[in-house]
Amino acid sequence: MSGTVSDPNGAVIPNVKVIATHDPTQRAYESATTEVGVYVFPTLPAGPYTLTVEQPGFKKSVQT
Repeated sequence: MSGTVSDPNGAVIPNVKVIATHDPTQRAYESATTEVGVYVFPTLPAGPYTLTVEQPGFKKSVQT
């Protein structure tokens, strides 16, 4: 799983905490965005996930 974190204006946000929680087991995997706002989870078990993105000064985002 991978993606890019950006603000409402489209500017990328570096050093953002990103948590992918495996829904069936509730196991959490943590990553952070790079200087260009990209996060990567190279190997995750198959299944549905809830993705949580947190950064001070921004509203927490949760997506399933």
